[in-house]
Amino acid sequence: MLAPGRRRGWVAGGHAELVLWGFLLVMIGWGAIGRLPARGAEAGGVVEGRVVSGWDGAPLAGVTVTVRGTTLATVTDAEGRFRLGSVPAGRHVVVLSRPGFVRTVVTDVLVAEGETSRVDAHLRPEFYEGEEYVVTAPEMNEQTAQLLELRRQSATILDAVSAEQFGRLAASDAADILERVPGVVVADGKHPVVRGLNERYVGVLLNGAEVPSPDPYRKSASLDMFPAGLIDSVTVAKSFTPDLPGDFSGGGVLLRTRSFPESFLFRSSAGLEFNTRASLRDDFLSGSGGSLDWLGMDDGTRALPAELDVPGLTIPRPVSNTGLPSNPAYATRIAEAERLNRLTRLMGSPEFAPTPMRAPPNHSFSLAAGDTVPLSEQAVGWFGGLTYQRKFTLWEGPNNRYSPGLNQTIMPRKLFQDMQGVEEVTWAAVANVAWRPVQGHEFNFTFYRNQNSDFVARTQRGTITDDPGMTFVMHRLHWTERSLESFQLNGDHRFAGTNGSRLEWLAALATTRQEEPDARFFHYRTDGFIFEPDHQSLPTPSKPTRYFRDLEETNRKVKGDVTMPWTDGAGREWRLKWGGAWLGSERTFSDREIYYEGQFGPSAAYPFLGDANAFLPPGSLGYTAVTNANGRILYTWNRYIQTRESRYDARQEIPAAYWMVEVPVGERFRWLGGVRFERTELEAHSVSYVANATTGLPENTASLGRDDFLPAVGLTWQMRSNMQIRLHYSETVARPTFRELAAYRSYDPVTDEILEGNPRLKMSDVKNYDLRWEWFPGPGEVLAVSLFYKDLARAIERQYVNIGGEIVSFVNRPTAEVWGAELEFRRSLGFVHSSLQHVSLGLNAAWIESSVRLTEEEVRNRIEFLGDASDTRPLYDQSPYVVNVDVSWEIPRTGTLLTAAFNVSGPRIVIAGLATPDVYENPAPSLDLILDQRLGRHWRLRLTAKNVLDPAIERTYGEGSEAIYSRYHRGRLFGMSLSCEW
Repeated sequence: MLAPGRRRGWVAGGHAELVLWGFLLVMIGWGAIGRLPARGAEAGGVVEGRVVSGWDGAPLAGVTVTVRGTTLATVTDAEGRFRLGSVPAGRHVVVLSRPGFVRTVVTDVLVAEGETSRVDAHLRPEFYEGEEYVVTAPEMNEQTAQLLELRRQSATILDAVSAEQFGRLAASDAADILERVPGVVVADGKHPVVRGLNERYVGVLLNGAEVPSPDPYRKSASLDMFPAGLIDSVTVAKSFTPDLPGDFSGGGVLLRTRSFPESFLFRSSAGLEFNTRASLRDDFLSGSGGSLDWLGMDDGTRALPAELDVPGLTIPRPVSNTGLPSNPAYATRIAEAERLNRLTRLMGSPEFAPTPMRAPPNHSFSLAAGDTVPLSEQAVGWFGGLTYQRKFTLWEGPNNRYSPGLNQTIMPRKLFQDMQGVEEVTWAAVANVAWRPVQGHEFNFTFYRNQNSDFVARTQRGTITDDPGMTFVMHRLHWTERSLESFQLNGDHRFAGTNGSRLEWLAALATTRQEEPDARFFHYRTDGFIFEPDHQSLPTPSKPTRYFRDLEETNRKVKGDVTMPWTDGAGREWRLKWGGAWLGSERTFSDREIYYEGQFGPSAAYPFLGDANAFLPPGSLGYTAVTNANGRILYTWNRYIQTRESRYDARQEIPAAYWMVEVPVGERFRWLGGVRFERTELEAHSVSYVANATTGLPENTASLGRDDFLPAVGLTWQMRSNMQIRLHYSETVARPTFRELAAYRSYDPVTDEILEGNPRLKMSDVKNYDLRWEWFPGPGEVLAVSLFYKDLARAIERQYVNIGGEIVSFVNRPTAEVWGAELEFRRSLGFVHSSLQHVSLGLNAAWIESSVRLTEEEVRNRIEFLGDASDTRPLYDQSPYVVNVDVSWEIPRTGTLLTAAFNVSGPRIVIAGLATPDVYENPAPSLDLILDQRLGRHWRLRLTAKNVLDPAIERTYGEGSEAIYSRYHRGRLFGMSLSCEW
């Protein structure tokens, strides 16, 4: 159990500690700024801007900037920025020059008294042409080219997607974006699987800070919680370096929200989308809710009454009679009966079955605005954004379960037809304020808020082999809402006169919550409309049941990084980086199950007649009492509630420190080396209504504590100025999630299975080997080939733990291996023929293999039940191939952009079988078509056709088998949106 004293310190002192760390870091940065020389007020105007390479979009430092006809001059900093003050009012010519680049002249720069004029420009390398390059201010830079330059210069192997790209591909959220990255699969539309390793091996950072997961069963935050409209870039780090968290084994997803623009920006959009399988259908399954459902928030309609929302609550069993008044237990029995009666009636008479409605089209809108305001020597930037979308999906198809049969076969145990209406609401807001007191020093505060809800109304009808000839019906109404709040304060300080030394720091607080209030399940068999809730064949839960689940997790993080470059005698740049971080997480989870018992048969006072929504008519709750002649009270109970509860509390602390160095070796090689130290302290205390299968106890405490030194080394060979080869080796870890360690048993309505934690799980260790060749032919273009190999010790997987295939738990595998190759190509087809200069092709593909060693018990079971003697199988959630293709044709004359995007991933194991074949999710190719049309200067129309192929989303027992686990279609989506930008 968590030590009470320590836990109080964790909760009470956490915010104070975060504030203190943030204050100290701010003071460090402020102190450095305070030593900078102050500048006086300037007469005239200001010219400022940014200079990048016209070859690859990289920022250019050391560019001399002069104003013709004056003595004014300056030099750009490490990010290519410059600022010239006291420029006389009028029209000027600005000259930019640097050795190795063609001198650039920007004409018609208008400067007004007391105002700031902006000049952004490219410098072309000398091999382009040998004459002066003249442009007219201002000139725009492509974000895609800048991200590719970031990737080229990075110490780690990166893949990056810019806002330009996912805007062109009509991505709606970060999950859509990640699907376009080489070697990445997004499981269930939410969770990243990078190079065959699922989300437990993948970290998600928002602006450099970990994002807690609101899903009790997952480690990483759900990517569908991050709308594309608020994301500036998505980067996937595929090799570990010591300045990254040590659990970046498969990779790290680095999300960066939009920040303040350099000039005023206002953008808005609105859209409608028609789903061919859901929109405007009158039989869309739904149910009644609250007045704020459209905002993804329950207004209290589904809330558990306060008297029942008590940890450790026990509800009396029904009292049949009080006995004689002289009985000492007479008063106690009356009190128990009254309490049970009152609590039962507090729960009211809710709906238990879905009701049909007419589903409207999907709809969305977004707003964004920002600006940078110069204040004398300073600058203040701000940005605010809001997005909202509401989607309706109808899933129809088989949903079955199989069990071992005769002669090494499997036989159907449950055969159901499934229909579920899913209403999803997501909205998010971001606010960013930045202050640049002087050039090279910046403070940022970012607030991010997300709200997401899913309302699933579901009916299944079918048969169970234990009861031949009977029809079973399962109704479910399941509301889930998730929220995320993130507060981040960070600073970036570049110190003049120190050869570009840099201090970066961050203090962050993130809170996430998932609530499942009043999730209702009503399962029965039809036999002349006789309801038999205790029948052994009924699916889980076997009685009319209502669940109230609540999860809350808080993450606190502080970190600081110092980068010190210097130049040796040969003019080669060395780079030393070191820093530290502290991450603390705390989670609480409670699961209250309230189920109904009593009289249900045809002879009961309130018989069940087959209508789940009429199951609790007025007067059916509680008791009917009669007092006989001698004062004894006799109770007849109609329908009453009982309860059981599971809960867990968990915490985690990970202090870390690291150092790394980049060393030039000769003219063309760079060596990277370093190590990261992390201490893991993880603890979970759980209480369940049933004993854990591993420990045999209903109450358990699991703890993990260890120290890890995680090395990383790499070598980069710069073959040419735009071509390089990278070789990396690193060691990383993967930690069990809180839910996996928490030893309680619960019903998972999403997978329709019973899930149980394993308090004896251990951490996984991963050795990573990476090789990549990269060529950047021109701005925004890349050709790359990668090879990788990962060796996992104690890999963690989901697995059935009973022969019948009903209970899923988590186990450590002794060993596992993953290896594969990736290909990436993005380039204009102008090199093929000049007529194709406005056609670009993007292609990436990954081939991935894996091997997991089975235990002796699994091998015996497979031989006995399946006749399969193999002692290995692929890794859970790993697809053998991933392919993405997109083709874009831009017509500058008309402002038209046409894009076709295709995606497919290979079959992957979603549940490892014990005595039945592994459950596979089979390929579901996706094709999207996008037309983007400019309408004048400020308006844009976008037409989309998504999921044009509408393949079956199918899971089977065994790869490509006819034994269906589940199958449905998402529907084709035809959308239209109109946006304006100023």
